[in-house]
Amino acid sequence: MIRGEGKMSKIMSMFEKLNLVEKVDGQEGKVEEIVSEKAVEQPEIKKSEDEITVTKSSESTIEDKQPKIKVQFDLDSNMTIKEIYSSYDIENSDINTVFMLGNFINALPENLPYEVRKQSVMNIIQASKTDFRKLISDGEKRLSVINEFGEKYYNSTNNTIDGYKAEIIRLNNLINSYKEKIHKKETMLEEQNNIIKYETEKISNIINFFENGD
Repeated sequence: MIRGEGKMSKIMSMFEKLNLVEKVDGQEGKVEEIVSEKAVEQPEIKKSEDEITVTKSSESTIEDKQPKIKVQFDLDSNMTIKEIYSSYDIENSDINTVFMLGNFINALPENLPYEVRKQSVMNIIQASKTDFRKLISDGEKRLSVINEFGEKYYNSTNNTIDGYKAEIIRLNNLINSYKEKIHKKETMLEEQNNIIKYETEKISNIINFFENGD
């Protein structure tokens, strides 16, 4: 149980100052009373129905109830989480998102039993008239987007690496081929020079034979 009268009131006041929840008149006493009771089962979480489909290597399409959004990525550099969310037109905020639940959880003393902490968060959400399932759905959508981006980035980067490796093999083969051609040409050049040298000496000796006579 949460001891100390007005502790939940202080927590709610802190959230209000952080603009995490709207001020709810006459709800603090009710929340404190509910928190002191045994934890109830956590409401069923409805899984997001968002589906993500990969298109071209430089584009992704999010299929949702909203119109399709084509997302452009610069895969020549890493992207921050904020940039990833922005690319998918997802708000990067602590307000009315799954991160607000995280703030609620972190604001509670860690030495409280898990069930008490969970129920406390549920009571705060109820008092602030926040849609719990909407926050969970936001989190599921973010996970889906992050996983989609991560898989796409992984595949695209590995494909690029494989392309570089294939190019290195091609260039090494080309280099080896040129080395063989160079060696062959050098051998031909040496043989040709010997042929020319031999013929030159033979003719020169004939001419010199007559020029050096008496």
